Amino acid sequence: MPQKLDHAASSDLMKGLLMKVNKYCVNFILVFLLSTITFLNIFAQDIRKSANQPDKFLKYNLTLQEKEWLAKKNIVRVRIRDWPPFMFTKPKVKGIMIDYLDYIAKELGLNIIYMSTNESLEKFLKQIENEEIYDLTPALTPTEEREKYLSFSRPYIELEQVIFTRENNNSVYGIKDLFGKTVVIQKGYALDQQLKQRYPQIKLLPVKDTEDAMVALSTSKADAYIGNIIVGSHFIRDLGLSNLKIAAPVPFESEKLAFASRKDWPELISSINKVLNSMTPEEQNSIKNKWLSVRYEYGVSMTDILKWIFIPICSLLIVLIFILIWNRKLKNEIAERIKIEKEIKVLQGFLPICSYCKKIREDDGDWSMVEAYVAKHSEAVFSHGICPECYEKQMKEIDKK
Repeated sequence: MPQKLDHAASSDLMKGLLMKVNKYCVNFILVFLLSTITFLNIFAQDIRKSANQPDKFLKYNLTLQEKEWLAKKNIVRVRIRDWPPFMFTKPKVKGIMIDYLDYIAKELGLNIIYMSTNESLEKFLKQIENEEIYDLTPALTPTEEREKYLSFSRPYIELEQVIFTRENNNSVYGIKDLFGKTVVIQKGYALDQQLKQRYPQIKLLPVKDTEDAMVALSTSKADAYIGNIIVGSHFIRDLGLSNLKIAAPVPFESEKLAFASRKDWPELISSINKVLNSMTPEEQNSIKNKWLSVRYEYGVSMTDILKWIFIPICSLLIVLIFILIWNRKLKNEIAERIKIEKEIKVLQGFLPICSYCKKIREDDGDWSMVEAYVAKHSEAVFSHGICPECYEKQMKEIDKK
């Protein structure tokens, strides 16, 4: 009996262990199946997304290195500042260059962070050269010196440079008129170096940015400012600097602006270039016209138009009308003088007169009384009277009757 009981107990224990093992196995299999289904579902969703959306990497013909770099989802720290209408930092980040960069970031899947700053360009260049704080800027002019430590995209915006002066300064018509004068300039910009090298006769007053330059000119700290026409015109309007004007162009090429990034990220710039190259003229004009088409007159106001075009044309027309009237009057006077001189010559010349009746023969053969002939060929007017001799003679005739 004891052996039978032990055998039964052992059998029950084995059944219990088997049931627990089966339970754990079933749970494991269920978890495994659920995990597999979840993974396959996620994988299928990714496949569907890939099928539904065009492969932008194929669209831009990106290289394997560019794809690998973009796949890392590096955070791109973008330096921006207030430089209207290209960049605004308040009340929110916006502007022409921001629209360009947002479009590029969307196309490439870039993870960008805008970082607003008031630091000088020189300080920024040192920071990005040392790979500190910033990774990219949307507005920089390529130069040989900068290309040593920065990678540049192709230029995507060109700006005309002009000379700004105060309204009461009418002596500046070109760059040579600034010799010996003080010109305010933004420190560290490519134009700064150009002026130093090509025109050492000009005294330069370096400042941090365009706003400081325009204020310095307005307050007579400098005689002129050289900068791009769009940004300068914007500050004239927004700061109410009504005593400033655009005086003349400068003999420089237009300022070419490009994206610039740290040198160890060449894949970023090459990818940006491919998006820029794929943008149609209509897409680019759509971005630019959004900010430029209504609000900017490129420095030419209606007052300037009246002053430079309408008034000179009106003055010229008045002079021409006066000359025409004077010529017509002179022509009439000359014709009248010729006519009078001709008549005087006729009266002073040989006059065929009748010896008996004293009539004078006309050019056409007719005979006219002396008074009629003279009145016809001169301005003389006759008044008839009687001389003493004729009076006496006529009285004698009357007495005889």
